[in-house]
Amino acid sequence: MYKFEDKEQLLSFLHDEVLTTPEVMDVLGISKARINKMIKDGKLVPFKKM
Repeated sequence: MYKFEDKEQLLSFLHDEVLTTPEVMDVLGISKARINKMIKDGKLVPFKKM
């Protein structure tokens, strides 16, 4: 569990550590459909569901 002292620390963490869907697609070399299947199978945990 992470604890942030202020908004700046939170924003820094999000910028440095959290990947967007397109970034995950690029890093893993997979399609959005594959990402969705991995989420459904519990292999990836989305940070924010749309």
